[in-house]
Amino acid sequence: MKIGYFTLDNASNNDTALVQIAAYLAERGIKFNSLERRLRCFGYVINLVVKVLLWDVNTEILEGFGNFDTLEDQVKEILELLEWRKQGSQSKLRNIAV
Repeated sequence: MKIGYFTLDNASNNDTALVQIAAYLAERGIKFNSLERRLRCFGYVINLVVKVLLWDVNTEILEGFGNFDTLEDQVKEILELLEWRKQGSQSKLRNIAV
């Protein structure tokens, strides 16, 4: 049996899942180190870093940023992006990240 690596975001339930996989495999005599086999999603990490650099806030506040429940929310976001575009290079970087 071959088991590779798991690329996951930072949710704690992913740690729990891999610990459970490790326990299941250990019962069958298969070595599996959940810490060594868990990789953080690089795109997700970069996303968090950009949010912190651009807004200098706790990333938990921004987890829902960009998720639109209504057309009105999407229009507000587009208008905000247009305003940011007028602000210079930092705002252009922000728009690229968004």
